[in-house]
Amino acid sequence: MHQGNALLRLCLNIAKVAGPSIGGALVVASGPGWGLALDADTFFVAAILLSRMRIQTAPRGQDSLAKSMAEGWTEFWSRPWLWAIVLQFALVNVAWVGAFQVVGPALYSQRPGGAAAWGFVLSGMALGLILGGAVVLWWQRRDRDQDLSVGESIVPAMTSTTQAYAYAAPSSLVDGRLGLATSGGRALSGPVLAPRFFSGVVTQAAPAAAALLGIADVALARYHRPQSRPGWMRDPVVTCNGDRLRFESFSACGGVYARLDLLGGALDGEVFDRGTTNVDVNPPLREALARIGPRDPLHLGVGLDELVVTTGDGAVVEKKVPLPERWLRGFAEVQVIASRMDLRGELTGMAAVRFLRGLPKRGTVWVAQAGRELKVHDREVPGSVRLSGPNRLGTLLPLLRFAKALRVYGGADATSSAWELELPGMRYTLTLSPERWRGFSGEGATLDDLATAEAEDDADVVGMLLNFEPEVEIGLLAERAGIPADRVRAALTRLGAAGRVGYDLSEAAHFHRELPYDKEHVMLLNPRLAKARALAEAGAVRLDGEFATVTTAGGRRRVSLADGSCTCEWWWDHRGSRGPCKHVLAARIVARVAVEVAP
Repeated sequence: MHQGNALLRLCLNIAKVAGPSIGGALVVASGPGWGLALDADTFFVAAILLSRMRIQTAPRGQDSLAKSMAEGWTEFWSRPWLWAIVLQFALVNVAWVGAFQVVGPALYSQRPGGAAAWGFVLSGMALGLILGGAVVLWWQRRDRDQDLSVGESIVPAMTSTTQAYAYAAPSSLVDGRLGLATSGGRALSGPVLAPRFFSGVVTQAAPAAAALLGIADVALARYHRPQSRPGWMRDPVVTCNGDRLRFESFSACGGVYARLDLLGGALDGEVFDRGTTNVDVNPPLREALARIGPRDPLHLGVGLDELVVTTGDGAVVEKKVPLPERWLRGFAEVQVIASRMDLRGELTGMAAVRFLRGLPKRGTVWVAQAGRELKVHDREVPGSVRLSGPNRLGTLLPLLRFAKALRVYGGADATSSAWELELPGMRYTLTLSPERWRGFSGEGATLDDLATAEAEDDADVVGMLLNFEPEVEIGLLAERAGIPADRVRAALTRLGAAGRVGYDLSEAAHFHRELPYDKEHVMLLNPRLAKARALAEAGAVRLDGEFATVTTAGGRRRVSLADGSCTCEWWWDHRGSRGPCKHVLAARIVARVAVEVAP
C-alpha cells in the first residue's frame, strides 16, 4: 500500500511539472481551444482504462441509504487515525491551500516576473513532492527483504536471533523413499542432535506429498507482499506423538499458521521415539514431491537411518536463518487464539471444492453457514467468520482433489479464523490472522495468563508431566499436578509461549510438542507485559474498587478492572482486540496481589 500510494503521488506530481509546460506550448502553437480539447480527450482515455479494470467484490446487501451511511460513519469514527487525517487535511485546506492557490497568483501578478515567477514556484513545489515520492519508493525497496509486516513497519523493529540448522545430509526422495533429515530438538530421552522418530509407509502418498508442499509454501510466503519472498526458509517443525506425525510451519510474515496431521490411518510403520525436531525441505525435494502421483508408493523416514548417513556423500547441510521475536510469539498467539475458537461451518465433498474455488481473491468477506451451504457476505452477520485476504487460503487449492470435508472455525470476536481440510487419513489446517498485513504476534492473547503470579511455577510442574501425548487432558493434568483446572490452562498458555504446547481444533485439545527454540525468551517476547510489571513494581497503580489509576510519564490512566478498558490512546485504537494494554495488565497484577495478601 505504501509503495502504491508513493507511485500514485509520484506520477501526479510529475504531471504537475510537465503539464503546465506542455499546456503552455500547445496554447502558444494552436490556441486555447485545442488545449481544452486535448484536456477533454485525456478524460476519455482515462475512462477507457478504468473500464478495463476487473475488481472482484462480495455480493452487496439491499440496505437503505440511511443505514449504509450510519454504518459507514460508525466504521469511520471507530478509526481515530482516519478521522485525525481527515481533520488535519480539512485544516490544511482552509489555512494553506486556499490562501496559496488564490492569494499566491494575485501577489505574483503585481511583482517582477509575474506569471513566469509563479510558475517557477509551482514547479519547485512539484519537484519537491516528486523527490519525496521517490524517497518513499526507495525506502520501501530497501526494506523489501526485512521480515516486517505492513502493520508493524511503523514501529521499532523487534530484535532477532539466528537459528542454525545442521543436517547430516539433505532430505531426499529416491525410488519412493522420502528421507527427511532432522536437526536438533527434543525426544523423550532428552535433547538430540539428529533425532529419528519414524520409518514406514504412507498409505495415502499423493495427498501427503501435496500437503507437505503446502506446509513448505506457507513457510516461504509473505502474504502482504506476494511478490517478495525471502531468500531463506525457516524449516518446518515435525512432532511425533506416537500415533501421528504433525508438520507445522509459520509464514514469513507471521500471519498464517499451517499444520498437517498425518494420522494413524495414513501411517504404517515403526515409531522409534517421540519428540519434536526441524526437518530439511530443499528445492530438489520439493520438485520430487510435486511429481508423486496417486498410485506411487511413498516410504517416509523422519530422521535418517545409519545406512543413509554412511552411504551419502558425507556433506553436512548447514543453514542459518533469522528468527524474529515476533515470529516466535506467533506460535503462542495461535495456540491461545485457536483454543478459544469453535466450529462455525462445515461442507463435504464437492460442495467444499465449489466454495473454496468461488471465493474472491482479495478483500475482506464474512463466511457463515446457511443450511447445508457456506455463504459469503460483505459484512458481519450472526455466526459468521471473518476472512481477510482470501488468497491466504491458496495452499488449500492443490488439495481439493483429495478433499473429504471443509470445516471453518472462528472465535467470539469473529476476527481470526481457522480452515481445516479433511483428507484421506490426515488433516490440513490453516489459521489466519485478522488482517493480511497483521501477524499473530501483535494480538496479545497470552498476556492475561502470563501475568498471573503462579503461572510460571505451575508451568514448571505441568511441563514435567507432559510426555509428547497426542492429546493433553486438562482434568488429568489438574489431578496429577494438584492444582485447579483454570491454573492448568494458564500454565498451558505459559508453555505455549515457550513453544511447548499447541492446540488441535478438530479434537478440541492441546498437544505436547517442544519447538527447538530458546524457551527463556518468554518475558522478552512480551514487552507489554514487561512494562506492566515495571509499573506495578514502581507503585504506579492505585486501586479504587472496580477501578484503578495508573500513573505514567504520559499522564494518569483510568482502568476498569471489570471490562479491561482504559483511557489510554492504545486501548481506544484497538478496544481490546489486540489484548490488554500495559495499564490494564499492571492494574490486574496489583489487584491479584491485593487479593492474595488480604486477611
